[in-house]
Amino acid sequence: MMKKEVLYIWSFILSLLLLFSTIGLLVWKIVPLAASKSFLPLHYNVYFGVDRFGPWYYVFMVPVIGLFIFFLNLFFETKYFKTEKILGRFFAVFSILFQFVLLVATILIVLVNI
Repeated sequence: MMKKEVLYIWSFILSLLLLFSTIGLLVWKIVPLAASKSFLPLHYNVYFGVDRFGPWYYVFMVPVIGLFIFFLNLFFETKYFKTEKILGRFFAVFSILFQFVLLVATILIVLVNI
């Protein structure tokens, strides 16, 4: 295996791990709250406090967006792997960073609901 391929493999593994962590955190913390609350706070603003409520299943839009971005980045990584190496690496690193940001957003959503 070439050394350049290692970035793509680790990008795939870390992105998937972060995505599964996001889903697991929501299932672990939010799904048990669904029985007791019909609407959950979905967004917190420093100036106004909680400014968006919704059904409990709306919190799963975060991992859905993460899954879409994961597959989109995977498509572009494979497309530009041989032709545009820098662009392929950009998509590989961006996938990890985006999944990390979504995990942090999920942690904040869980903290608002606890």
